[in-house]
Amino acid sequence: MTADDDFNLIDEPWIKAMDREGRPLELGILDCFKRAHELRGLAGELPTQDVAILRLLLAIVYAVFAKFDVNGDRAELEDANQAIEHWKGLWRLGRFNADLVAKYLGHHKGRFGLFHPETPFFQVAGLHNKDGGVNDVTSMICDVPSRRERRFFSNRTGEEATSLSFAEAARWLVHLHAFDYAGKKASTVGGNPNGGGTGWCGKLGLVYAERSCLFETLLANFILWTPGTEPDSLGKPCWEKPPPAPAKADRKPDGYVDLLTWQSRRVRLFREGNRVTGHLSSYGDVFEKANTFAEQMSGWHPSADKTKPGESIPNLHRADRSAWRDLSSLLPAAEGRRNGHRAPGAVAWADQLRLGGGEKLRLRTVGLEFGTMQASVNELVSDGVTLHAAMLSELGAAWLPEIFDAIEKTDQCVGILGTLARRLTEASGGSDDKNLGGVARIARERAYFEIDEPFREWLANINPEADGDNRAAILNEWLERRLTGVLHSLAADMVGEAGARALAGIVKRDDKTGKNEIVNSAKAHDAFLAGIRKALRG
Repeated sequence: MTADDDFNLIDEPWIKAMDREGRPLELGILDCFKRAHELRGLAGELPTQDVAILRLLLAIVYAVFAKFDVNGDRAELEDANQAIEHWKGLWRLGRFNADLVAKYLGHHKGRFGLFHPETPFFQVAGLHNKDGGVNDVTSMICDVPSRRERRFFSNRTGEEATSLSFAEAARWLVHLHAFDYAGKKASTVGGNPNGGGTGWCGKLGLVYAERSCLFETLLANFILWTPGTEPDSLGKPCWEKPPPAPAKADRKPDGYVDLLTWQSRRVRLFREGNRVTGHLSSYGDVFEKANTFAEQMSGWHPSADKTKPGESIPNLHRADRSAWRDLSSLLPAAEGRRNGHRAPGAVAWADQLRLGGGEKLRLRTVGLEFGTMQASVNELVSDGVTLHAAMLSELGAAWLPEIFDAIEKTDQCVGILGTLARRLTEASGGSDDKNLGGVARIARERAYFEIDEPFREWLANINPEADGDNRAAILNEWLERRLTGVLHSLAADMVGEAGARALAGIVKRDDKTGKNEIVNSAKAHDAFLAGIRKALRG
């Protein structure tokens, strides 16, 4: 293979992005940096793909700008104040110094060739099976079923379901290292098909700051002075290290930049003409996830394993739970933070920058829910929450306990609506516990759907710098007016839908008193109203 046959990711277009007008683009790495201030953001096939590529670009930001200023001069950062001033100098420029990026990437150009004969990007040259077999390329793609008979559920069919363009293959290769599911891999010569779990990002509930353009998003996550990101403890990206051997390696990361380009698999792509038609993948670099506080895109909480005191593990997201319901796990001022809980690095960094109250901070949450033994992907989680940056100030910290309390009361009230649904079903003659539980769950899901946007709007509009004297009124505006308005409306609809049979009700024996009682929609609704009043007073 000659250099002309290669597909070098520095120059060749492969990263999907979107400009400020919403037009889709494909760009090489260098063009992403040249135009970062003109791009709304990344726009790949999946949010998990976008965050995996964002981490790759972020590793380059660290490599170029962590120890050098906008002019390429050495910057000695000895404390947090110097780090913040260094960061603000980059921010004020409004764009990346593309010449510095080009010089750095040019020095490592051989490591970014997708089919380089000795150092293929994110791969192991010559990786092979004893029998010469190659795996179907579709197993690299997160949204394509591996079994052919199920592919009519996928967006990919025909040639596109059995091969990839070089650009697609590059995107899914980055995604594979970050989010690949666990389970048996290829039996490569010198490699290991077992052990290691998912890719590193698959072990995390990822949280990152999102701004109005790619330049701002990258800098918002360019964290220069929190534990694990001091310039002398960042580590190196994979292309500054010797190419990996086929063998699995038990090793600890040497810093955050190492994690941003973590090689969780040993991979080789196989091409036919201008398409990638197969690949091999076995386990790569592995380590225990506990207490890996160098990672800045995840929050942390104490392990439930009582045999491992002092051990913290990454937070995970749930597909059935909106990001705002877990707000306390995202913010550094949350109660209990000192007891082994840690906020994501991007949030802690925004706190250090002391952004003004006029600024709004959007936190994106991304992750995967895996199936049994983490050997398949069940759900993709992609959400976010927007709030005024002043929430991270001392003034904002005074709001947080009450906002967390409002979220807890919201959950309680939604649960009370679920109980109403259960009682209405009983009043209509339903008695199967499984059925009653399903009815209550559906009612709760319906309630969360109805209150989701109103809560996000309410939270995003709270500005502690402007609203400090109106805290009680603003908090009550959510609980006493907007929340109860939605729940009362839903309750009335449910009573109406239950009809005449529920109004007449049934006679049921009370397990506690041993007496018979009438269960009907009127009594169930009264209990709902009383429960809501009690929850809001609590």
